[in-house]
Amino acid sequence: MLTLSKLSAAALVSATLVSANSQAAEVSLKEYANAMIAQALQTTIQEIKLSVQTDILTAANAFDLEPNTLLTKVTITDIPADEESDAAEQESEKSE
Repeated sequence: MLTLSKLSAAALVSATLVSANSQAAEVSLKEYANAMIAQALQTTIQEIKLSVQTDILTAANAFDLEPNTLLTKVTITDIPADEESDAAEQESEKSE
């Protein structure tokens, strides 16, 4: 029984090797290189899409739990007007 299983396993392995050789197709170097480049291109496109999705999700979920934090401080100060220039402007408006 053990001999029969070893013999059948050997027959299966040899049949697989013979069929693999008969199914192998000759491929030119150009076709092989084109297939490899196409595969690398598809992988790169997929990685870029995944990276963009990760960046968008990270930016969308970035929020601050302390909204009272001041990021900048803006102060507005009035520039004192010169009284002489104000009087001259008023006179020119009256004369028109």
